[in-house]
Amino acid sequence: MEKEIENKELKEKIVEALEPEELQELRQELKEKEEELEELGDWEIDDDTVDNHLDEVYGDVDLAGVSYAFSTVLKDTDECRYEDFKTDIENEKREEQEEELQDEIDNLQEQIDNYE
Repeated sequence: MEKEIENKELKEKIVEALEPEELQELRQELKEKEEELEELGDWEIDDDTVDNHLDEVYGDVDLAGVSYAFSTVLKDTDECRYEDFKTDIENEKREEQEEELQDEIDNLQEQIDNYE
């Protein structure tokens, strides 16, 4: 089993050494994008981004003649609902980034397949 692993690693190194530089760069970029996609699961959005999003969508709230940002009112009056919004926005942004990364990965893989 150990010999098989050594032979496989040696074969990969030989193939890599014989590959054109452009193909090696494509493979490296593909690897980086795949790692980036895996790391998205740990991604969290910051409160400023949530506040900006909420304020853009819902605008200001008038209370007794005074105008307040929606995010401020929500955070101060219903923290649980604010966290729900935050989770929703995180999920939405994560999905957008996952789709973009997956498209890039698919494109790179297609370039590699066409190169070979």
